[in-house]
Amino acid sequence: MKKIIALVVVIALAVAGYQVYKDDSKRMALEEKVKGVLYSIGADVSPIVVYDPYTMKQRTDLKPLADKFIKKHYNKEIKVTLKNGTEFSGSIKNAMVAEYIQDDLGHKKGDLVLLGDFVIDSFKSPKIPKEAFIHKSTQLQLSKVYVTNEELIDDNKKIFVKPSILFDLSPLLDDVIIADEVTHYSQYTSPETKFLMSERIYREISGEEGITEASFFIKIKNKFSNNYVYIKSYFKIDNLNFYEIKRESNVKEYVEWAKRNL
Repeated sequence: MKKIIALVVVIALAVAGYQVYKDDSKRMALEEKVKGVLYSIGADVSPIVVYDPYTMKQRTDLKPLADKFIKKHYNKEIKVTLKNGTEFSGSIKNAMVAEYIQDDLGHKKGDLVLLGDFVIDSFKSPKIPKEAFIHKSTQLQLSKVYVTNEELIDDNKKIFVKPSILFDLSPLLDDVIIADEVTHYSQYTSPETKFLMSERIYREISGEEGITEASFFIKIKNKFSNNYVYIKSYFKIDNLNFYEIKRESNVKEYVEWAKRNL
């Protein structure tokens, strides 16, 4: 109901504004404000959280070590640049150590993990509205860690020079990649885009991440046609910068189907 009321107010303001502002520059400024409100009405800004109080407990005594670890490994912004011109960056905030209090998938009771919130501080795209993703956050399980000599040590230190992070950014990263690919063929506010981005429950994410390169594979089942929509992205990695260098997808075929059926 609040969204509907807000939408009515926005439309009323827009109509009144367009009548009052005959000057083109003022009218265009009003249009941008209206667009911003409309996008914020429809945007899902709720944070994505992985901390589970039923299987974990916070280790507040290790908070100083968590902050030290973040400063050492994530002391610069994390930036992702996609082929179609979309790019976003952010930083890790609110780091904490959690201890598993019971066995869970891939973890045993007593295991320590480092958690932190990745928050998008900057978002630029030729076709995706900034309001759709700016300030969105996702809580990451950055590393399985252990304590030695008053320091947190990454359990993957023998494999990675720096802790892996690209896949930890899912589902935030796949949301951006999907939006970036679909808007190459359709508008961000179109039914085709909304339908594909709303189907999180039907997504499968896979791929590989090394020291200098990674592949990120998104597979989405179309519940109406029983076909799969896929996007495969290939990245070059430079420290905490991820550059998409190649992309394969059948999204164009999906958009053609969606325009006929949605």
